[in-house]
Amino acid sequence: MRLKPSSGLFSLLLLTPALLCWSQPVVNLGANPIACGSYTLDAGNPGAAYLWSTGDVTQTLTVTTSGIYWVDVTDINGTTRDSVTATIIEQPVAPGVSDITACGGGNITLSASSNAQTIFWYRQLTGGRFVAQGSTYATTAPVSTTYYAEAVNFGTSVTGGYSSATATGLVYQPDNRGLNFDVFQPCVLRTVTVFANNAGNFLIRLQTSNNTILDSVTVFLPTGGGAAHVIPLYFNLPVGTNLKLMGDFLGSGTGVGVRNSPLPQAFPLPVSNLLTIKSSNGDIPQPLTDRYYYFYDWVVTPVVCRSPRAALNVTVAPAPTLSLPNITTACNDTVLLDPGFSAGATYLWSTGDTTQTLKITANGTYTITATLGTCSVSDATAAILVTPPLLPLVTDTSVCGPGTYLLHDDGISDETFWYTQASGGRAFARGKNVSRSVTATSTYYAEAVNFAPTVMGGYNSATATGLVYQPDNRGLNFDVFTPSVLKSVTVFANNA
Repeated sequence: MRLKPSSGLFSLLLLTPALLCWSQPVVNLGANPIACGSYTLDAGNPGAAYLWSTGDVTQTLTVTTSGIYWVDVTDINGTTRDSVTATIIEQPVAPGVSDITACGGGNITLSASSNAQTIFWYRQLTGGRFVAQGSTYATTAPVSTTYYAEAVNFGTSVTGGYSSATATGLVYQPDNRGLNFDVFQPCVLRTVTVFANNAGNFLIRLQTSNNTILDSVTVFLPTGGGAAHVIPLYFNLPVGTNLKLMGDFLGSGTGVGVRNSPLPQAFPLPVSNLLTIKSSNGDIPQPLTDRYYYFYDWVVTPVVCRSPRAALNVTVAPAPTLSLPNITTACNDTVLLDPGFSAGATYLWSTGDTTQTLKITANGTYTITATLGTCSVSDATAAILVTPPLLPLVTDTSVCGPGTYLLHDDGISDETFWYTQASGGRAFARGKNVSRSVTATSTYYAEAVNFAPTVMGGYNSATATGLVYQPDNRGLNFDVFTPSVLKSVTVFANNA
C-alpha cells in the first residue's frame, strides 16, 4: 500500500500478490513387469531426488529378484510414490554338452545338462522349431552333423479354454477346424490337450485373421478311442485380434473331439489377462458359438527365458563289422570261428587271441571285440561241438524166405537212421533195433547220428486242455535264425 499526495489530497493504492501453484511430480513405473534375468525401473523426472525401497537414490533401478519395489520422487513441489510388483525369471545359461562319436552311424542319444526347467533341441543355431524336448534326445545320425541345445525357464503359466474334465459327450471331426482368439499381451502357448478317436497325424496351425501361417506342427496321436493327448506347441502368440488355432486330422477315421451344445460355459473364454478365446472356426457361417473345436486346457505363459544354444557335434566314424551266428554248431572236434574281415581293424577274443579267426576245440561262449580307430564293436557265439559218430556196426544177414526180421546196429551213436538207398531220401525207421518186413533180397543202409543238445519250445503239451479239433490244413508260421533240426512234435488226435 502506498500513499501519494495529489492536489493536496492523499490517494490509497492497494497491491495484491499473485498466487502461483505447482503440482507434485508425476511418477509412473509402468505395469508390473515380468522379465528374464533383470529389469530396469525408471522413475522419470530428471533432476528430482529419489529414494527407492532398496535404499538407492538414482533415477533408475535395475532389479534382479522378484518383489515389490517403490520409489519416492521429491522436488520443490513435494513427494510422489509409485510401486510395482516385478517378476524376474532366472535367465538360463547355455546347457553343458559334449561332442560324441557315432560308430558307423545309426542310433544315438544326445544329452545336455542344465538347472533350467527344460531343454529344447534344434537342428540350427538360431530360429526354427525344436525337434525334441528334455535332457536327452534319441535320434539317428547316418552322417556327421551338429545339434543345438537350448535351456529354457518359463514364467508362471495360466490355464484356459475348456477344461479336459468337461470333455464329455464328444463327437469327432477329421477336417480343418479350430478356435478364434484375441491376444492382449505377447505370450507363449505351451501345450493344449486334444481327444483322438483314431490314431494318426494331426496338423496344428497358428494363423492370423487373413490365414497367414505363423507357426505349425504335425504330431502323431498314437492311440484313439477317445484318448487324451497333451501336445507341446510352444507357439509364440503376438498381440492381435482374430488369430486362429486350427487343427486338421490327416489320418483315417473320424478324427478329434468336438464339444457340441449345450456348452459348459459360453464364449468368450478369457485366459487370465493374456488372451480371450472368442468362438469356433471351421463351419459356415462364421463365427460359431454353439460348439467348441478340438483344443482343451490351453497352458499359456507370459514369458519364456531362453539361453544361447550350445552346439553338440556328432561325428560319424567308420566302424568295423562283425558277423558271428548266435550259435555255432559243428560235427567235429574243432571249428574255425570267422567273424569277417574289416580292413585296418584289430581283434581281441575272450581267449586272449588277437587273430581275426579263432580255432576252438571246446564248447563255450566266445566273444570278439574289433577296434577301428575310436570305434569298437563286439559279437559273440555259443559254440557246440558234436563228436562225429563212428560208422554203424551192421552185419549182413541171410534169411529163410519172406518174413519180418530185425535190423541191428551195434555202433556207438545217439541214434541210427535206416534207409533204402545209399544217399538222400527219407529214413524209413530209426533206432538201434528195427523190425522190417522182407519179401526179397534187399540192401538197407544204416546212418549213425549224434545230436547237439536239444531245446524245447512252443506250447507245452501239459497245457493242451479244452481243445477243439479241426480236419483241414492249418499250422504255425515261424522264423529260423540258426540252421537246426526239428526232431519231434506232439499232436492230439480226436480220431485215428
